[in-house]
Amino acid sequence: MFKNIIPKLNTLIFSSRVNISDFAFERSYIDTNPLEVFISLERYGVVILHNCIAEERVKRLKTNILNFLGRLNPDDEGRHEDYYVNHKQEKKLNYEEIMKLDKCFVNYREEDKLKIDGGMIDLFRVEKILDEEDQKLLSDIHQIYRPWLENFTGKSFSHFNIYHNEGVENTRGPHIDKARDQFKCMIYLTDVPNKDYGPYSYVPKSHKKKILLKISTLIQRMIKRLINDSQYRYDDMPIAENQLHSFLGKPGTIIISNQSGIHRGQPQKEGNLRIVLVDNYF
Repeated sequence: MFKNIIPKLNTLIFSSRVNISDFAFERSYIDTNPLEVFISLERYGVVILHNCIAEERVKRLKTNILNFLGRLNPDDEGRHEDYYVNHKQEKKLNYEEIMKLDKCFVNYREEDKLKIDGGMIDLFRVEKILDEEDQKLLSDIHQIYRPWLENFTGKSFSHFNIYHNEGVENTRGPHIDKARDQFKCMIYLTDVPNKDYGPYSYVPKSHKKKILLKISTLIQRMIKRLINDSQYRYDDMPIAENQLHSFLGKPGTIIISNQSGIHRGQPQKEGNLRIVLVDNYF
């Protein structure tokens, strides 16, 4: 009984009837009318930009990332000449500690595929392992949106990292990121043609209802105490799946998202690969 309350309540509170075309743009809009893109980002909490980067440049970066991961021995924990590996989860570094590292940090989320995000790999300080051409790509990506994003949102660039998901079937459910304004610009490095590839998904306009988000988290904590069920975390936001808009796209597609809205990465089917370059703003 209690388990069904939160999804139903969230669906009632945060439901929004919109079309993905309301916040989908071609690259030209960034160059000619960034204000229109920002107004949509402010209104819906998310925008998707198509045909932003040449596929051959994106695929080159993807290939280099895969080659790097292919050279790793994930059981070989700790510091190496060009990178650090955290596989056994014996010591988890926080954000500040990771940002102080002078090398790429490879974080294997969970080895057990049955656990949340089991099989997912994070690469922080990814620029440390990139060659000059891929470094130039990061710079060119920033030229597309960074000036107007920082100007309109008041947030500053923090760091790039990589999400590598291959057959991650148990992704984390709908959630918010601590109900505070943080923006992520996600660049697909692989084709995401349908939901089986684990596209990024978002509940439009949910970022506008911050007081209601806080109330929902309070109710969840109370229910968790009543049923002693670890499925409810303070930032989880269970909601009907049809309220989440999934963002499909070709390599080079960019999604800009206000992380205080409800979002998730969809579960993948075994064998499907999704690699995302993530550009973070705080």
